[in-house]
Amino acid sequence: MPNTYMNRSGIALAEAQNRWKINDVLAVYDDIELPLGFIRIRSGGGDGGHNGMGSLLEYATDEIRRIRIGIGRNDSSARDYVLDTFSSEEEKLMKPALDQVCKLLDVYVNSDFNAMLDEYSKHKQSYSGVTHSGIICPKEDK
Repeated sequence: MPNTYMNRSGIALAEAQNRWKINDVLAVYDDIELPLGFIRIRSGGGDGGHNGMGSLLEYATDEIRRIRIGIGRNDSSARDYVLDTFSSEEEKLMKPALDQVCKLLDVYVNSDFNAMLDEYSKHKQSYSGVTHSGIICPKEDK
């Protein structure tokens, strides 16, 4: 169990990677740049201004995969906003996203990152209500 603040979580990661020879890291974290309740998954990339992710990247020995959970933002400072509690209305909006993330984590633990991405793709498609991929050939657009 880490004894560090989120902004220094890379220290705990380094110790875990050294102790247990971990080479597959998945970080799940909040993102004020995503609307409340939105989920994004990616493999690799920068910290996006997230201090905890920056710390993980500073200490990681391999690429870090991520699940970002949108918490939105308001006019207050980012620091105050992320440390504040959700309102009951916000909690209602977050519940489906957190349920979906739990399902995705279950797929990840029992299979792998690619299987989780497949499941996420199904979720995105059903969530948007779109029945096609959204990619239209210029010839088809006419």
